[in-house]
Amino acid sequence: MPSDEGDWILATEQLPLGTVIAGRVLSHRNFGFFLDVGFGDRFPGLVMVSWFRPATQPGPVTAADYPAIGSMVEGAVVVQHTDSLRQFRLSLLPEHGATWSGAE
Repeated sequence: MPSDEGDWILATEQLPLGTVIAGRVLSHRNFGFFLDVGFGDRFPGLVMVSWFRPATQPGPVTAADYPAIGSMVEGAVVVQHTDSLRQFRLSLLPEHGATWSGAE
């Protein structure tokens, strides 16, 4: 069992599914972007491209549309705990309960 198993369990208890959170953008990837949701890059939050859409842009999303690295994103919703990767999957879609408006 990985040494951080207990810490991960505590982290998931602090951020249960459905929790609306804020986080600072850590990095961009072609599949989405990572947020610091209070645990640094140890247990990051991942907003997959399919769960991100700026409120002002109805078309396809690309990495150029992501919030800037270092900017704050508020209103993301925890929709999944990915135990194997120690990541929180986050959504910015209103249908998941997100309150994010697209403003940085």
